Amino acid sequence: MKGDVVETAAAVALDHSSVNVRTWAVEAMGAEPCQSGVDAKAFTGRGGLSELRHQVDLLDRIETRMSELSTASKTGGLVDVYLMLHRRAKTGYAFLRWREVGGAKRHLSWDALQDRAAGWEARTRLWLTQMTAQAQQLNDEHLQVRDELGRIRRRVMSRPQPVFARSVS
Repeated sequence: MKGDVVETAAAVALDHSSVNVRTWAVEAMGAEPCQSGVDAKAFTGRGGLSELRHQVDLLDRIETRMSELSTASKTGGLVDVYLMLHRRAKTGYAFLRWREVGGAKRHLSWDALQDRAAGWEARTRLWLTQMTAQAQQLNDEHLQVRDELGRIRRRVMSRPQPVFARSVS
């Protein structure tokens, strides 16, 4: 009971005020002052911190791969498009999207980019197809991990959160 994320008085403050599930998870992991980041129930099926830590770490690794793919797209030989890593400030949602180089810097849909690439040489089109597939896979993985963090959050917030009285002395 002590190791479960929701079974502490500090978890009471972790309501739905933050729409960023990663931020919520980091706050929830830091809300265990008596455990110092150690999940006492990690191997009993009742602990929650290890699950949160795992999902946050997975999300960080996916975002690192997204950043690396974006950098690779800028050095891949295409001079007029690249993959841009976008991040929604409020929610923390990150995703990759093709973007034009130059003054307009318009975003291109996956389909619009395929139409644009019809005149390019086969090797460049293959590279573009592989980059697009990797970007879409990373976008999907990112959404899945964020969805799992959201499920954990809903499960945690739906449990009763007892607050135990402390002596004043």
